[in-house]
Amino acid sequence: MNTRDVQVIGAREVEAALRGLPQKVQRRAMRRALNMAGTPIVRRARSLAPVDDGDLRRSLGKKVTVDRNPAAHSVLKIGPRTKYPGKTPGKSPANYAHLVEFGTAAHKIPARPILKIGPLVVRGVVSHPGSAAQPFLRPAFESTKAEALARFRTKLVESIERLASREGR
Repeated sequence: MNTRDVQVIGAREVEAALRGLPQKVQRRAMRRALNMAGTPIVRRARSLAPVDDGDLRRSLGKKVTVDRNPAAHSVLKIGPRTKYPGKTPGKSPANYAHLVEFGTAAHKIPARPILKIGPLVVRGVVSHPGSAAQPFLRPAFESTKAEALARFRTKLVESIERLASREGR
């Protein structure tokens, strides 16, 4: 199933209720609902992420972006946080998470003049054997999408009702 195939049943009614509210309230309701929906996916991705030094697992998080234009889409982003410092300086999980998720093919690594790998010093070209894919984000989404959608629906309706009552509508 493609992520674009997810549909909210009763979306027309919810959309009509959202349109009846001010833009600020619409954005707040969507942000809350998307944030709530992302929690089980992040939790599952952390449990599936491979553990080397633990940085990848700890860096996983979520971010909701809601455009100021109400006709635009709201987006829930799940993955490694770019600002996560990690244990090793200069080794951010955001730079290598896609390599873990999809794997790498065998390739050559040119050693500029000298390549240092820990205490090992290499000159010339190194043949890297590649690495097998260790997917953690896609399986996390696939296994929790029903729960995430249910949480999204519940929180969106709850937020619309609560925020609408505050606005006096």
